[in-house]
Amino acid sequence: MLWQGAGTLALRDVLRYRQKRPWLWKEITLQDREDLKRQLTALETEHRDLDDIIERIAEAVPFNHLQLQRMKKRKLVLKDQMARLRNLLLPDIIA
Repeated sequence: MLWQGAGTLALRDVLRYRQKRPWLWKEITLQDREDLKRQLTALETEHRDLDDIIERIAEAVPFNHLQLQRMKKRKLVLKDQMARLRNLLLPDIIA
């Protein structure tokens, strides 16, 4: 249903699925949720690593401003992706 290629669930596929069929969101299996959690963990790790690299580059004199800017942009993209995954895993519940 939501599987792509060799069994990995792509975030864009989940978002498309959820947008087109929000009433079927509950049908996503536990395996799908576990895949999303694994992706979230990988993104968090990459985000932390980028943070360390950015710190090291900024401390070195002279440093490449363009490279630093690109890494910061990548870090923001990762942060957005992590937020989307968290929203998928913990949807808003109207009480």
